[in-house]
Amino acid sequence: MIISHKYKMVFMKAQKTGSSSVEAALYPYLGLDDVATGDQWGPGKNMDQIGTNNQHVGIPELIERGVFPEDYTIVSVRRNPWDREVSSFWFVAAALRKEEFNITKAAPIEEVKEKFNSYLEGIYINGNPVNHVYGQSDVYYFTPAGEPRCDIYLDFNNLDQEYQELCQQLTIPYEPLGRFNSHQRKQGLDYTHYYDKSMRDLVAAYWNRDIWFFQWQFGEDIGRKDYWTGLERPARAKLGR
Repeated sequence: MIISHKYKMVFMKAQKTGSSSVEAALYPYLGLDDVATGDQWGPGKNMDQIGTNNQHVGIPELIERGVFPEDYTIVSVRRNPWDREVSSFWFVAAALRKEEFNITKAAPIEEVKEKFNSYLEGIYINGNPVNHVYGQSDVYYFTPAGEPRCDIYLDFNNLDQEYQELCQQLTIPYEPLGRFNSHQRKQGLDYTHYYDKSMRDLVAAYWNRDIWFFQWQFGEDIGRKDYWTGLERPARAKLGR
């Protein structure tokens, strides 16, 4: 997470959205008084200003602490929730619960799908949210009333271009984004290959607000379900450009 007084911007680091790449690009250009929770690209900076070193600290916690500059430009990264769940699964399988899942690079896709389904069922049916992205919609994207928390949501699928446009808007020196942690997904398959209909609908039911607000679709051929039909999207947030 970054709070830049120099550029009057807050960057909220939502997990499994490529946000590490944005943080790494911003880090060298931060001012002396700017805040960064740090990671593999550099140590934390001025974390005493926010009272935490949690790199994934959420907006509600910063507001409660009285350290959230709401008059700054608030930025985060959005990602298709079906794709994001697959990315989260691979992070958990590779790091948090490696022995439990025990997935090799050569594992057949049917075996991987079975373990992915078990992972989702444990979260959304059995109520065991050991998930890297569970509950993040309210932490980074929306208020309890459904209003957007951020001014700009960069698109994961077009991240470098939209980050470049953000840099132009805020007069931040632009550097092309690198890649971090992308090695964890062992199968080189599009996220749509992981889902059957029941699991697709299970994720859609939980992430319905994100799907409605950001107009996400599952793949190119399967239409988006309008869970929030009849509601108008708030005008405050800009979707990338």
